Amino acid sequence: MSRAQRVVAFVGIWTVLGLFFASRSILIYSLSQDEVDWILPLKLSLAEWYSWGLLAPAVLSLSRRFSLGPKVWRRNLPIQIAAGLIISTAKIVLDGFVQPLVGGYPSTLAYKLHTNLVTFWAIIAVSQAILYYRKYRDRELEATQLEAKLAQAQLNVLKSELHPHFLFNTLHGISTLMHRDVEAADRMLSRLGDLLRHSLEHLGEQKTPLREELDFLSLYLEIEKMRLGERLSVELDVAPDTLDLDVPSLVLQPLVENAIRHAIAPRAKGGRVSIHTARSNGRLTVRIEDDGPGFPGGDPFSSKTGIGLANTKARLEHLYGADHELRATNAATGGAIVVLELPVEER
Repeated sequence: MSRAQRVVAFVGIWTVLGLFFASRSILIYSLSQDEVDWILPLKLSLAEWYSWGLLAPAVLSLSRRFSLGPKVWRRNLPIQIAAGLIISTAKIVLDGFVQPLVGGYPSTLAYKLHTNLVTFWAIIAVSQAILYYRKYRDRELEATQLEAKLAQAQLNVLKSELHPHFLFNTLHGISTLMHRDVEAADRMLSRLGDLLRHSLEHLGEQKTPLREELDFLSLYLEIEKMRLGERLSVELDVAPDTLDLDVPSLVLQPLVENAIRHAIAPRAKGGRVSIHTARSNGRLTVRIEDDGPGFPGGDPFSSKTGIGLANTKARLEHLYGADHELRATNAATGGAIVVLELPVEER
């Protein structure tokens, strides 16, 4: 709110109070008299509350500086009482100049002092309530920001676990290939450089368009095809209307790696991994399927399946709460199926 808006709001508050009490006085007079002069009560009421408007900044400053909070009220209450007497007396002096100008009538000093003290403490009470509300709101905001930072840190930890895990497995593949085909190992190192460059470019992002996630996955699959050759078959069935939807970055690679590592690499004949995406009813579905032996013991989240599924599950819970599904099952005809269902988020 700008300074001019604050001034208008401040004047508006005292105007509303003046109009309210003027209407109250007019209503009371109308019940006891046939004819009511509404001009005089209006002038007197507005003069009364505009005078308080002139003194209110001092009252509000005292309220902020000498708060009546739980730990300081004993020390600050005497100061507030003394200030109340001083400001109430100042109001009486101010009325002595203003009231005759608007046709006011004299009243007793005790009545004026009593009324002014009540008004003073009402302003103090409203000011203290606003201060406590702001402090409460600030604490809530700080707590929310802290929670968000904690969640971000946890996500970064989960994501950072995947990089060394993947890098270790890739370097192991290069080391193995060096004994069979040096040129292929050199190409694999080049692809690894491309993949790491791509990863570093999106290092701070928790979400990325599916298109970029698939680009990253294709670099990884090139490396795996160099290592496994014809033993690895990949099928992609990607709906065009899903390419620009946001997904957690590095969400597909560990799941595909999991399938290759457990379902294809151990078998001499190799196998197939298929990736299918679809969009329907505000949901994005990603399905990863292999034709291997399935999850050991039928438990997809056991330690034997590596960090891929468990890590992905934890990240999705942080990012989406309950608004997602991660299903992992053994197919009836053999193989493992992992299905991600996420809310549609347009980039």
